[in-house]
Amino acid sequence: MNKNLIKKYASNITKEDILKFGESEGVNINNNELDTIYNIIKNRQDEILDGNFYEIIKNYKTKFNPILFNKIIEKYEKYKKFID
Repeated sequence: MNKNLIKKYASNITKEDILKFGESEGVNINNNELDTIYNIIKNRQDEILDGNFYEIIKNYKTKFNPILFNKIIEKYEKYKKFID
């Protein structure tokens, strides 16, 4: 995937999409976590795509339950190879 495709997907993502993804991964996401994830995707996608994911996510560690935080890291590790 390239950055433009990822940006297009991110611009169209909904909170419901995030909840469904969490459910498919066996991770519960509460409303505060959902709002945080949604805002990161919508407002910080350029920074993440430019390679600043770890710097960004460490600032949100206390906003997520440990299982969710680890799942976010796991998924980033799995899919970061698709970022051009």
